Amino acid sequence: MLVIMKRSHLLAGLLLLSGIITAVVCLEVSNDSNKFRNKKLDFIDKASDEQLLEVVHHNLAGKLPKDFNKSETAIYLVWQFEMESITRGYSGVYNSFTITYQDLPRAFRLIGANRHAELTEKANNIYEREHRKEYKGKEPKEFTYDFYPALDELEEPLRKLGEVEDLWDLQTDYIRKHKSDFVDK
Repeated sequence: MLVIMKRSHLLAGLLLLSGIITAVVCLEVSNDSNKFRNKKLDFIDKASDEQLLEVVHHNLAGKLPKDFNKSETAIYLVWQFEMESITRGYSGVYNSFTITYQDLPRAFRLIGANRHAELTEKANNIYEREHRKEYKGKEPKEFTYDFYPALDELEEPLRKLGEVEDLWDLQTDYIRKHKSDFVDK
């Protein structure tokens, strides 16, 4: 019994320490980002590529999507796509509550990711076809994770596409070329 208590105390201590470290790291990142936040156009010129995307994503996360302009919408959608697709591929994208998948091809084209747009259009068509088959005459289930094996054929092309068309670089270039779209007025 004593050994179990010690292990649980150790686990609790490790969890507490992990939480403290996470809070410190987040605070440092937040403080670093705040140096550039809302400084008009010069923050885009002065920020490194890493800081630029961090600050823009942070600013977008603090707004409602209905308040985004066209450029902000594109960057937000690409960012969400990257987060959802990195581990679960297109199935992750279609099970996300934050992405309007129909708008992804337009967002990709806006930042110059034309190959991603083409592949995503194929994925959208597969998803819509499979989704209609599954729910024909039925109400969609709430809060379920749907997996469509037909999307598997696009996983390898998606992975390879990331090596050819770097979304990080395309987003950074787009933001620098359209500075005024990312400055809070």
